[in-house]
Amino acid sequence: MVNLYIGDNISYIGHCAFGHCANLEEVTLSENVASIQHNAFKESLNLRTIYCRSKNPPSVAVFITIEQPKLIRNIRV
Repeated sequence: MVNLYIGDNISYIGHCAFGHCANLEEVTLSENVASIQHNAFKESLNLRTIYCRSKNPPSVAVFITIEQPKLIRNIRV
């Protein structure tokens, strides 16, 4: 899985839900995603772009583990 779209019927993403997804490069969150638990994308080290369609976006910190701050290049709201 390279691109992930979190659809309108999802409002919550749990702890480590997409952790260790080695090929994941891009995530798009629908406007209904209101809560993302820490480490939901833990060690998905190829994650580069996050698109968030929410009017009240979740915290960016939930995407970032100690290895990732240099990796994520684009966060677009």
